[in-house]
Order: sequence, then structure tokens, then C-alpha cells
Amino acid sequence: MKAAGIIAIVLGLGVGGVWLASGMHLATQTEKLVETRTTDEFGDEVVDRKWEKTFELGLDFAGPGGGGLVGLGGVLLFLARRRRKAA
Repeated sequence: MKAAGIIAIVLGLGVGGVWLASGMHLATQTEKLVETRTTDEFGDEVVDRKWEKTFELGLDFAGPGGGGLVGLGGVLLFLARRRRKAA
């Protein structure tokens, strides 16, 4: 039970690390606005905006997932310690 608790805590911290590495967005982004600037034949700058599909993990998924794993790991470590003291 102690090993499972440690694994759950490490996985929860890993989810938080992925969230940090992917840009720390509050909400999961499924589309991203991409702007391309070109110059037309008259010398004017033209901006072309397109929405492209993407997935950037947000805190709305990473927070509950990582927090749940860390909480589960803490409970498992607490129960393992309690069982060890009772024996």
C-alpha cells in the first residue's frame, strides 16, 4: 500500500509538471488562432487569421487529476502507516 501511495503522488506531480511544461493555461485549449502576415501587390500588409485544432492541457483537467492522485497517495500512505502501527 505504501508503494501504491508513492506511485500515486509521483503521478500526480507528473500531471502538474506536464501542465507547467505545456504553458500553464487555466482552461484546456482545443483551437488556437494563427495569424499570417503577407504583403499584397500594393504594398499593404494583409493579416490572414485561421483557427487550427490543437490540444494544450489546462488547469481544468490537470488540477483535479493531479490533486486527486496526490490526495489518493496521501490517504494510502496514511493507511499504510496506521496499519503498521497497529501491528
